[in-house]
Amino acid sequence: MIPPRANAVVHDKAVALRNRNIREIEENGRMKWQKDRQYGRRNYGELAFYRYQRVLGGALHARDMERQEQEVVIGCGIMNKITSLGMPASYRST
Repeated sequence: MIPPRANAVVHDKAVALRNRNIREIEENGRMKWQKDRQYGRRNYGELAFYRYQRVLGGALHARDMERQEQEVVIGCGIMNKITSLGMPASYRST
């Protein structure tokens, strides 16, 4: 789910889930909403695909499905090896 914009307001004709999210953000704050909804998990998934594409390219080279599956398995093995060597320590700056 994508968080509503900072200036979003509750609207009668909008989807109920959107209105609920806006109310929760107004009541508890955006960061608490993201933590409660586990919004960071989506970011981890997108980051993993980004890393895969940066290292191994944005497209598969094999033409048939079996070889594409093998290519992905090999690529995941490469990524696992790279991450096992060490991930950068990241922290939030204020």
